[in-house]
Amino acid sequence: MAMGPPRSPLPAPPGEPDVFGSRIGVYAPDGRLLVGVPLDANARGALERPVTIEGQVVAWVRMRPGARVPDAVEAAFLRRQYLGIAVLAGALLALGLLGARWLAGRWVRPLLGIQGATARIARGELATRLPTTRTDEIGDLIRDINSMAEGLEHLESARRRWIAEISHELRTPLTVLRGEIDALAEGVRPLNREAAVSLREEVLRLGAMVEDLHLLAMADLNALPCYFAECDAVQITQRVYQRFERRASALSISLEIVTPAEGSLPVYWDSQRMEQVLTNLFDNSLCYTDAPGRIRVTVQRQEERVWLRVEDSHPGVPAADRGRLFEPLYRADAARGRHRGGSGLGLAICAALVRAHAGRITATASELGGLSIFVDMPVSAEPVQ
Repeated sequence: MAMGPPRSPLPAPPGEPDVFGSRIGVYAPDGRLLVGVPLDANARGALERPVTIEGQVVAWVRMRPGARVPDAVEAAFLRRQYLGIAVLAGALLALGLLGARWLAGRWVRPLLGIQGATARIARGELATRLPTTRTDEIGDLIRDINSMAEGLEHLESARRRWIAEISHELRTPLTVLRGEIDALAEGVRPLNREAAVSLREEVLRLGAMVEDLHLLAMADLNALPCYFAECDAVQITQRVYQRFERRASALSISLEIVTPAEGSLPVYWDSQRMEQVLTNLFDNSLCYTDAPGRIRVTVQRQEERVWLRVEDSHPGVPAADRGRLFEPLYRADAARGRHRGGSGLGLAICAALVRAHAGRITATASELGGLSIFVDMPVSAEPVQ
C-alpha cells in the first residue's frame, strides 16, 4: 500500500482533548508524531505497537495508561446504575401487575364465570344464562353455552310433558277397560258380543297408541325400519284417497286429488311408510275441518323432487302454533276449535317417516282457509343413517 509523506498532527483546540484523548499518539516510522499527543516510549507503563500493511510497518501507536478512577467515583457510578435498575424493575413490575389485572378482568374472570355456569348446568340448573355483551371468541362461547342451556331446558320440559301426557293418554283406555271388566265381573253388564266388541276396541286403541310411541322411539334412535323399492307416488296417494272418500262424504267434506297429467310418478320409497304418512295427513284434515269443508291433495314432480301437499278449509292454525304441530302429543286445540280424538302423535309420526326418506315437512296457512301440510321428498330416497 503506497502512502504519501506523513502529515504533521493537527493540534486540538485550546481547552479540548485530542481526537484520541490525552493518552494515545500515532507516530511515523521515522519517529514523527502524526496524530495524538507526544508520548515517551520509555515512560512507565507506556505501550508501543506497530501498524503494518502487507507486512510493512507504516506507523507506530503509543499508549499510556490513564490515572485510576477514585473509588468514590466508581461507587457513585454503581449506585446510580443500581438505582436505575431498581426503578426500572419497579416500573416494569407495576406495569406487569396492571397488565395482569386487565387480563384477569378481560379474559380470566369471564372464563371463571363460564366454568361456574357450566357446573350449575351440569347440576340441573338449566335456567342458567350468561351475559352476552362481548363480541370476541369468548362472547361466541358464551352464546353457545346459553343456546345449549336453552336447548337442554326445552328438552327437559318436553320430557316432563311427554311423561305427563303419555300417562294421561294411556290412562284413558285403561280406565275404560277396567270399568268394562269390573262391570262384567260384578254382573252389572252381561258378557255378550257387544261387551266383547267394546273391550276389543279399547284394546286396539291402546295397542295403536303403544305402537305409535314405539315408532317414534325407534325414529329417535335412528333405527326406524324402512324398506325401499320402486313404486308409484300417484298410486299410493290414490289408495289412501279411496279409503277416506266415503268418510269425507259422510262428514260433508269435499275431498279432491290433483295428480300429474302423465297419470303416474315413479319413485323409490317405502310405499307402506308413505301410505302411513298420507293416512295420518288425511285423518288429521278430516278431524279438524268444519263441515261443509274441503280438502285438496296435490302430487307433483319438481325435477328430482316430489311435492305432496294436503290442504284443508276452515279453521286454520295460528302461525305461532304451526312450528309445534310436529311435536309428539301436541294439539292446537284452541286454534282448531276442539279435540276430536286421536293420540296427538299422527303429525309427529309423519315428520319421523319423512325424515327417514331424506325429506322435509312443513305447515303453513292454506289458500282454502285452513292448514296446508307440505312434504318435499326426493324421487329416489335413500335410507338415513
